[in-house]
Amino acid sequence: MRKKKISLWFGIGLGCIAIGAFFAIPPIVEQLLIGKIAENPAYSVRDVSVSWKGPQTIRGLHVEDEFGSADIDVELSGGLLAVLTQPYQFVVSGDMVIQSTFDSVKGSAGPSGKKENEPAPKTETELFTLPWFTADIELETVTINADEPLVYHDVKGEFIVEPGRVCSFNLDAKTDRGGSIVCFGNAPDLLTEQGELNWNASASMNVSVRDAAIPTIDGQGGWSVTSLDGDITTPKLSETIVVSMVGEFSQYDIPRGIASIKTQFQNTLHSRDPFTFKGKEIVGTIDVQEVPTSILAPLLNKYGVDTARDLGETMEFHLARATEDSLLSASFQSDNVSAEGIVDFEMGILTNVSITADIGTEFVQELSNGELSGDANASIYLNRLVPIGFSHDDKKECEGSLVVKGNLQHVPTETSISYLQSDFSANLNLRKVIISGVITLNESNATYIATFLSTNKNKLHGIDDLWTTIFNQLPRGNGRVAMERVPTSILHYYIPQEQQQFSTLLGEAFSFSATFSQNDIQLGLIGDAVRADGTVSLLGNNIVTEIIDVEIRSVLPAELSSTLLGVRIDNESKIAVDIPRIDIAGNSSFSAIYEIGLQKTFVNGKTTRKIEGDRIGELDVHLAMTGVDTRLLDAILNCSGLLANSLGSPLAVEVIATDILGKPIVKAGGTSPNSAFETSLGFFDGKVFTIPEIPTKVDLQLSPQLTQHFLKDLGPVLSDIRSVKNPIRMTVSNASTTTDGNVASLNADILINIGEVELDSGSATMKLLPMFNTKHVEIVPAFFDPIQIEIRNGIATYKRFNLTLVGKYSIPYSGTIDFVTRQLNIKTAVPLSGLGYSIKELRGLTTDIDVPILITGTIDHPITNVDPNFDLGKLLQNAALGVIGDALGGALDGDGTEKEAPNPLDLLEDLLGGH
Repeated sequence: MRKKKISLWFGIGLGCIAIGAFFAIPPIVEQLLIGKIAENPAYSVRDVSVSWKGPQTIRGLHVEDEFGSADIDVELSGGLLAVLTQPYQFVVSGDMVIQSTFDSVKGSAGPSGKKENEPAPKTETELFTLPWFTADIELETVTINADEPLVYHDVKGEFIVEPGRVCSFNLDAKTDRGGSIVCFGNAPDLLTEQGELNWNASASMNVSVRDAAIPTIDGQGGWSVTSLDGDITTPKLSETIVVSMVGEFSQYDIPRGIASIKTQFQNTLHSRDPFTFKGKEIVGTIDVQEVPTSILAPLLNKYGVDTARDLGETMEFHLARATEDSLLSASFQSDNVSAEGIVDFEMGILTNVSITADIGTEFVQELSNGELSGDANASIYLNRLVPIGFSHDDKKECEGSLVVKGNLQHVPTETSISYLQSDFSANLNLRKVIISGVITLNESNATYIATFLSTNKNKLHGIDDLWTTIFNQLPRGNGRVAMERVPTSILHYYIPQEQQQFSTLLGEAFSFSATFSQNDIQLGLIGDAVRADGTVSLLGNNIVTEIIDVEIRSVLPAELSSTLLGVRIDNESKIAVDIPRIDIAGNSSFSAIYEIGLQKTFVNGKTTRKIEGDRIGELDVHLAMTGVDTRLLDAILNCSGLLANSLGSPLAVEVIATDILGKPIVKAGGTSPNSAFETSLGFFDGKVFTIPEIPTKVDLQLSPQLTQHFLKDLGPVLSDIRSVKNPIRMTVSNASTTTDGNVASLNADILINIGEVELDSGSATMKLLPMFNTKHVEIVPAFFDPIQIEIRNGIATYKRFNLTLVGKYSIPYSGTIDFVTRQLNIKTAVPLSGLGYSIKELRGLTTDIDVPILITGTIDHPITNVDPNFDLGKLLQNAALGVIGDALGGALDGDGTEKEAPNPLDLLEDLLGGH
């Protein structure tokens, strides 16, 4: 009894579970399907219906990807339990849009990395069993989106797949021109139960097209298929496939093109033959005439080829091979391109291939990534080409030529290219590639040759392997590149504007060469006035470690030297530079000789990169120069003789500069016939300045040139010096100016120590003191106090200093000199007794009187006058004035006659002479 109750309750429980499952499972499955569809944001569904009775439906399913979109309803007949059994019967209805992918594949050419015959990796999907199913297609429209949409209506089809037994389909559609497309095929055992292709299966397919538009591609529209009938049959896929097709085409309803194909693809004995596809070679004929080139768009657009623009509107293609022992001949002709050639299947070689193409400017820009512009005609001739493997007759695997004529321009350098002729060859046995020829650049013919050799021991499978092996190892490789008569104007794009004048060293054209070896590259450059050689040492494939044994030799005609230096040069110049080594960090040693006339300048130096400490990464330079022609340097720097006249020539100098590529600090010291100096300068932000802790010191030997060109600019009084007891010492501190030479930016504190000197008695200073301005006295001993000059914004202010003559007469000086305008405003004073030394009446004055003098005008033309504010009468008082006036008058007139006493100020002006 107890067991019966348990069984009863167990049965009730199972019943409840079954009832629950009956009502719960369909909604659960519906939600699972909706969730699965929603995983892709581009998918959506309006309604999913799952029931035990059936049918199972999906309504308003929208799917979309880069290939197109579809809005369809899917119906699976039968109840829910029928899903567990076979066969399945589907009905798909709705609308579909197919996107033209011709543009999206542009530029995507290239190998995928997977070998053609490489089997797919084994995965768990190999356990998949292909179901037996029937699918009915009932689409109202199928739209192909190209340049113009193409719509097919009432697209109906049926697919039946029973693995190992049945595989067939039929499809028909109405075109928007009122025509039709009918296609059907049958391959009974094409698919195995695991869904794999059975290569031993037989198959047949028939296609019939009437009045169907061809999609508008690359702007080519109006084309349609008037009629096309074709069959593809095979008794065994792995052995032979026969293709037979005949078609007629029209453009805007005018009959134009025809196509006839009668070929078979059969197994070949040449398994590595480059002219086979999936191990099959072609026999038969193909004749295509006046058909749109747009049918090639799916193949060519990925390479950037616009079929209408680059090929033309229509094309012809002919292929013929009578038997498997015959040669294959093929030709192609379009508005812009023609090609023909012969294929020898047995030898695996292409011969007598010629290709001629008119290349428009847009395609030129596409091919060169914008580097070139213009249009050209290109002709390629291949005498022979063995794409895969070695040549069977021990001849070169590749041999041909290229000729380009047109109006091309290399955009970055603005270089015209009107002609190119190139011969090329590749030899696998010698592992060598050679390219040579001539190219017309800027209406000048340049020749070139490139030879590369592969020294790797790897096995080569063809010229593509040879090419890859050679160029993948560059710059470490073996070969040589040389070019002669290259227009120098090409270099202007790569040289900064301010340095382009140095390209004149090369002349109108130059030659260069590069010889590659495993560990270095030897470079050579030859121009009209310069020759340079050097070796680049390599580490790894792309790392330059150092450049060694650099030699630069140049002979400059006087005219070219004048152009480069910006000054007149009357003699030929010679330059010799040797750089034993310069590494990638910038460490180097170098020497140079510059010879002009009888003058030689020698330079030795080195650069050093800091690798540790606070200055890590900075580059320093140490230079020692002797024989520097300061006259030439003065002219180059436009110093108007200042350097040459101050320092003399030649100059020897040592320079130690730190951080030359960042914020340079330059310490320099040197000697010349007239000077010795030391300085420390900084160069930041367009300014040059002295280092505060290290003032600039200069010792100058007196010379007439120094007096007239340097001291004169510092003040007229300094130009009166004839000799000095000790060298003039000048100390400069707190100096700064802009590197553009703007005098108004000059600031400095200058201290000049002159000391004991001898002045010219006929100088401007002595004219203030007629007592010394006499033919009986040539020189006057004097002493200069230290002179302090403060320069601000190009204006020099002199602190008061005294010039003492013959140890007795003290003449004070102060004032300003404007170096921008060269205007003078200097104040001085001379003793009245000194002015009147020859006037005996003034000799008895117990108190001397200083007469204030103003020196104005310019540095080159100073003007000396008595200060107009000077009141001599008030100083001498009335009594003395008459006496002095009478005395001065008598002294000046010298006739002993009585005259009215002259004005003393007028007499002083006469004494000064208005200078």
